[in-house]
Amino acid sequence: MQHLDAMDATEFERACADLLVLDGFTQIQHSGRSGDLGADVIARDRLGRKVVVHCKH
Repeated sequence: MQHLDAMDATEFERACADLLVLDGFTQIQHSGRSGDLGADVIARDRLGRKVVVHCKH
């Protein structure tokens, strides 16, 4: 947990994206930026459905 607490917002979002990859998601896009309407990470699940993740650090 200390490792996660030490991350800045962008590092945390990328760590969340890495977890999605480990869970089998594909086409991972890190989109966290100003004006993204809360969409920090966008991915596809095994059925091809788009998943939008809003990361909170």
